[in-house]
Amino acid sequence: MDELSLVYERYAVIDNRFCVDAYVRDLGLVVQFDGDYWHGHPDRFAELDARQKKRVQLDRSQDAYMHKHGLHVERFWETDLGKNSAHVRERLRSVVAQILATRASRLVDRHEPPKLHTPPPPGSATP
Repeated sequence: MDELSLVYERYAVIDNRFCVDAYVRDLGLVVQFDGDYWHGHPDRFAELDARQKKRVQLDRSQDAYMHKHGLHVERFWETDLGKNSAHVRERLRSVVAQILATRASRLVDRHEPPKLHTPPPPGSATP
């Protein structure tokens, strides 16, 4: 995230409910770095234990809450950070570009043509 020059908060608390790994407030972007064991990476754990299942449910619940409140959530596995950091950087770049493009299109959609002052026809009463 530093390489992308993103201004973010580490371990930010969202709505006094959730602590997230990184929060880019200006973009409404939450980034979570999930530990393979704690969050039950499916490539490493064919069957999750009770604690992992609970964590996965909590992750889903948190993501749903944050999406409902207009935040974009991206999750990356610990393995990818260590072995495929170029992919993580590229994914973040792509997500940031997508968020910015969406915002730009919303601004264009909201733009109304300027209201022109049209003088009253000659001889009509002015208000």
